[in-house]
Amino acid sequence: MGVKGKLVASMEVKCGFRFMNSLHFLAMCVIEAVDDEKKSITWKLIEGDLLEAYNTFIVNISCDQHWITWTIEYEKKTEDTSEPITFLEFLTDLTKDIEVHHVEK
Repeated sequence: MGVKGKLVASMEVKCGFRFMNSLHFLAMCVIEAVDDEKKSITWKLIEGDLLEAYNTFIVNISCDQHWITWTIEYEKKTEDTSEPITFLEFLTDLTKDIEVHHVEK
């Protein structure tokens, strides 16, 4: 049995800066849930690079006024597998890039 974990990042959306990192991965996802009332979407990875290290990998985004919250729930295949911090950084950087795009318009 793998080690389960959960990472959460909340950030206020006003304006930001562009930051690029060198994360490269392939993933196929299915949308598990869309909740209009909570303004959230949940994806489950079904194929891809991340599933080489994790048994399950679920990503949720929710919005509350000017706050975006990313939640990653995962089960590591082994205790030696690192936390998916780099993937969480990718998601927060993506959010900043989208924000900059919208603020500039």
